[in-house]
Amino acid sequence: MTPDDQIKQPTPLNYKVKTDGFNKPGLLKTESITRPSPDGSKLHQVILFYHGEEATEPKDTPTSVKVATYMRSKFDRSWYFDHALQCWNGSFSDISLLQDVLNDKFPDNGRYQLLSGDPSVDSLAQKIITGKMSLESTEQLIQALADNPDANEIFKSNASQLLANSVNQHRQKQAIDNLEIVAKEPTSTESGLQKVLEKQWWMFGGRYIDTANRRSLVVLDQMDIPLIRSDGSLHIVELKQANIPKLIVKHRNHLIVGDDINQAVSQAMNYLVGLDEQRAQILADLKVDVRRASATIVVGHTDFVTDYTPEEIHETLRTYNSHLSRIEVITYDELISGARRSLEFSE
Repeated sequence: MTPDDQIKQPTPLNYKVKTDGFNKPGLLKTESITRPSPDGSKLHQVILFYHGEEATEPKDTPTSVKVATYMRSKFDRSWYFDHALQCWNGSFSDISLLQDVLNDKFPDNGRYQLLSGDPSVDSLAQKIITGKMSLESTEQLIQALADNPDANEIFKSNASQLLANSVNQHRQKQAIDNLEIVAKEPTSTESGLQKVLEKQWWMFGGRYIDTANRRSLVVLDQMDIPLIRSDGSLHIVELKQANIPKLIVKHRNHLIVGDDINQAVSQAMNYLVGLDEQRAQILADLKVDVRRASATIVVGHTDFVTDYTPEEIHETLRTYNSHLSRIEVITYDELISGARRSLEFSE
């Protein structure tokens, strides 16, 4: 291995690249090539394995190959070899193409290892990043850092921001799990679902920056979750029951939404009409712009609909929504899956 082919680190060796082929009997030699990605965030590795009987003639044909990609630690320049982003093992009768790629790259046969950081730190970092550390343990860690005499310097670092983000992500995951539990409970009520969601408005997307201070923006109307959009306008979230078996029904040769959805949409329309009519007064008193406000209705869950598949339900709702201008109808499972994808993307 030439100096240019190595990943140099100032820390001691702690991790070795995991390859099942190293432990199999009859391994004669290995050839490998390791390269970081252009931005330095990932490490790509290809290893060829030569198995067979011991002989005086060197073995020329590799028997198996491993291709893996590893992620860099967020705390130092080490690599997480315990958690490959991608990993593939295979056996071939002809791996000459890969063998050609490796020719003259590693003149010496053997097992190669890369430099990494402190394994205990990496283990802790991995738990925090993946959200596997319990909230209680995370709070204890924060308290220990706060008691440190050098706390001011500690909390100025990027690591403290990463720790805070990890705690927030853990709580968001718990909120999504709680919503899923309540939504799948056949006896759950609108008030029970609202209790779970009223402080988790982030699930509805990044275009909302806060909740309105008052739910009763219009006389005689009580809105479930009034949200403030990034442009200062109002968006209403109306919550309905999750257990609705007749969420969609068949009409002649087509599927249409059921009565529960039509009633919910009519209710939201009345909210919007009231907001339009009282726009000037609301803007003067509450500093909330309700002109051309919009609404989202969360209703039903595909688990409670036995006559039709989730795909048929969502397709029917997409068709229905395409004919609405200021109101959107989604199911609780759509809201939950969207929140999970958003959280995964942020991680």
